[in-house]
Formats: sequence, structure tokens, C-alpha cells
Amino acid sequence: MKQSSVIAWAAALMLSTASLSSWAGSTPANPLGEAAPSSAASRTIVVTNDTSWLEVKVGEIVNFVIGDKSFSWNFDGDITMSEIDLNKIAPSGALNRLVKVYIDRTPPYDGA
Repeated sequence: MKQSSVIAWAAALMLSTASLSSWAGSTPANPLGEAAPSSAASRTIVVTNDTSWLEVKVGEIVNFVIGDKSFSWNFDGDITMSEIDLNKIAPSGALNRLVKVYIDRTPPYDGA
């Protein structure tokens, strides 16, 4: 391999690594979103024994109340996900059954 080819290859590798790291920095650490302070929540959802599913919007911060436990969650995770199990984000032991969270991926600027 000629020296100019090696230099071009090394430069291409460095550029692709740099673009990959900038992309990685823009994705959330948790693909499901992240915990948020309850003061940041735009609404509260009380999960009862009759609750089998609920709906949130992408980017929404919701305070969940499950019995005597509560937590807040920012749904700013993986934009390709459309549903998750609430157990995956609820505090350990807060929920002992399946409750589906459907995530409306309609952008908040859709004019509605």
C-alpha cells in the first residue's frame, strides 16, 4: 500500500470515528427515556388495578402514582419505540403486573 493510500485511509477512519461519537452523544443513555423530577411533570397518571394500558407523547414528562409509590419519567428515549412495559421504568416492586405504555410519536409541532 502506498503511503498516500495509508494516509487517506487513516483520515477516513478518523472522520468516521468522529461522526460516530457525535451521533452517540446525541442519543439518550437509556433508550426508554430517563427519570425526571416530579416538578417537571406536565401531568399525573394514577395507575389503578384496572389500568392495563396508558398513552403518553414523545418528550412528555409524566408523574406516575402507583399505590403509595410515585415516580416521574421523561419519554425522550428511542424515537422508534412505540410501546414499553411500565415495569421497565417503574421503581422495583411498584407494579406486579403488565401495564403497556403506548408512546405517541407525533411531533409536538404537528399543528394539533
